[in-house]
Amino acid sequence: MISRKTTAVSVMFWSLACALPPLLGAAPPPPEPEAVLRESNSRLRRFAMENGMIGLVKEDHSAPFVSVQIWTAQGAIHEGDLAGSGITHAIEHMIFKGTPTLPPGDITRRIDDAGGVIN
Repeated sequence: MISRKTTAVSVMFWSLACALPPLLGAAPPPPEPEAVLRESNSRLRRFAMENGMIGLVKEDHSAPFVSVQIWTAQGAIHEGDLAGSGITHAIEHMIFKGTPTLPPGDITRRIDDAGGVIN
């Protein structure tokens, strides 16, 4: 059972929590999502390599880290005449099974050891 003292203290803290924000000044409203996206993308650079690969670079010096992502136009949506055949999914599984020079799991292990994620 909750005591009257506990209830009184809870009500006091609740009242204080409700009363303080207006006294301290309301926080500014958050920016519109489209404005945040527009500002973020303004730092995005796009370039094309000689082999046709498209690169996107966005520098962010807010932390001492580097993140690299490689995305390819793969998957059912890009299979053209083979759409729905699952060819991209089959190739993905071939990577897990290894190659003539890399045993099963070695590609994934190398990527994991370098701090990456595959799949």
